Amino acid sequence: MSDLRLEDDKDLVNSILIYSVIKSLMDENLILFLGLLITPSGLFSPTRSLDRKLLNYLFLENKIYKYKPIYDLVCNDESEIFQYAGSVNISLPDEVDSYTEYANFLSHKISSYNFKENSGSLMDLLVDIAVHDCLQFLEFSSDKYKLEIYTGRKTELIIREAFLYYNTGQVISLLWSSIKIILARIRVGDYKRNLSRNAVIEIFEHLLFRAKNEGWTVTRYKRPFNIPQCRISQVLFEDVLNVDDDGYGFSLGWYEQQICEKSLKV
Repeated sequence: MSDLRLEDDKDLVNSILIYSVIKSLMDENLILFLGLLITPSGLFSPTRSLDRKLLNYLFLENKIYKYKPIYDLVCNDESEIFQYAGSVNISLPDEVDSYTEYANFLSHKISSYNFKENSGSLMDLLVDIAVHDCLQFLEFSSDKYKLEIYTGRKTELIIREAFLYYNTGQVISLLWSSIKIILARIRVGDYKRNLSRNAVIEIFEHLLFRAKNEGWTVTRYKRPFNIPQCRISQVLFEDVLNVDDDGYGFSLGWYEQQICEKSLKV
């Protein structure tokens, strides 16, 4: 996760993350943390790497803690701390008796948040989710079309910059165009699948440069039915921002407009 800024909205971000953990990574009776090994990728956050990063952030913030009786039994070391059912627990406030009560408390807290223009930590979380929505689409496409698509730090930085000009759905549309170009080249023999590792991102970077410099109208990609919106994204858009969106509507300009409108209502 991006370095969360020590601002007033950090408490909101913590509440969003804890609430999302309760509603996605615990059993239906809200008693047991199920662990990443048996919960689907994309349920909590868009990707497994972001799942671990956000859970580790909560662990360092003392919002969740290692449950030693189970941890000592099933985990070999701390790299597996979030893998297994019961290996961690969520820290409950003294005035709360159950995870169900805690979820209700957090839901009310999130929905009644008073917006301010300097909501830096909230923006960081939205950007992280949007970046990993794009990475999730690349992972899905890589599996579907048997392409090896390398996504490292540079890829994340290019995608982050793209949100200055386009929303998540439009960025994914450019990524999909890049994938189609590679697939077409493979069909005519210009590329071999095992040589396309960096090609998709290279073409995406080229298309992004042309789109913003030539003023292209980029169509927003619709979220595929088999890539459902993750729980954190649902909370951000539905409960925090109170907008009807599948998570692909985020851009930096769109976010600033939302915050401005909400802060004026306070």
